[in-house]
Amino acid sequence: MSVLESVLLRRLRTVHVDPAEARPGGASTAEGLAALEAELLERGFAPTRRLRDALAQSGPSGLARTGKRLLRQLDADLGADRTHTPLFRDFPRSTPDDTFRLYVDRVFTLLLQSPEQPCVLCGTVGAVRPVSPCAHLVCRRCWDGADYSGCPLCHRRIDGGDPFLRPSPAARAPEPPAGPLRLLDLGTDRSAEAARALADLLGRRTPCRRRTGTTWRSSWGTLRPRSTGCRTTCPYGSRRPSSWGGCSPLPARGGPPRRCCRAV
Repeated sequence: MSVLESVLLRRLRTVHVDPAEARPGGASTAEGLAALEAELLERGFAPTRRLRDALAQSGPSGLARTGKRLLRQLDADLGADRTHTPLFRDFPRSTPDDTFRLYVDRVFTLLLQSPEQPCVLCGTVGAVRPVSPCAHLVCRRCWDGADYSGCPLCHRRIDGGDPFLRPSPAARAPEPPAGPLRLLDLGTDRSAEAARALADLLGRRTPCRRRTGTTWRSSWGTLRPRSTGCRTTCPYGSRRPSSWGGCSPLPARGGPPRRCCRAV
């Protein structure tokens, strides 16, 4: 997937299917399309009807290529291509409902807990021990070692052999993603869609991330107008080539600069 196509997927949720891969009336793609839809649903996406029809007409090989590129890009955008170790092993099911209370307990323990003293939260004697390698004092009764993968106080990874860590209960079947699905539509005009996405980006009132600016600079060549050779015939009398690839019209006396009418 090109840089521009990845930007359009991220900003407008459009997917471009190569028309050259269309195989109307060819081998059935029903099984592969159902598998691709299942993969998209696991990631919280669903194709629109016209995108589904375009994928169905691309043939088994075209569907496989487009599907792999699409899933690879979605995984990169979602962070699924990286190894994540959540603090709670059974995340998100075991995340406490009262996260503010959890934060207060963490701060309370960090400030007041002392070695060889009862737990400042529950008062249990002999249950407070340091964890490795951060050496924070953690009560074995207040903090569930079967659910945490890191120190409950600083969230640093704990050594695998630390007694605080206990075997996790049997893993439960994964649940379908919660919330509304995000629709992926069929892209038809890369230049028009890129211009629309850029206009939306420039209309923002908040600064964008560095990654967004770098990506747009990489794909800007698709949006740049090309000159039709007006170096000597420009009606505005320009003779200077500009960074746009065409002429850079000289401004009229007392007026603003004008762009060459033949730059397309």
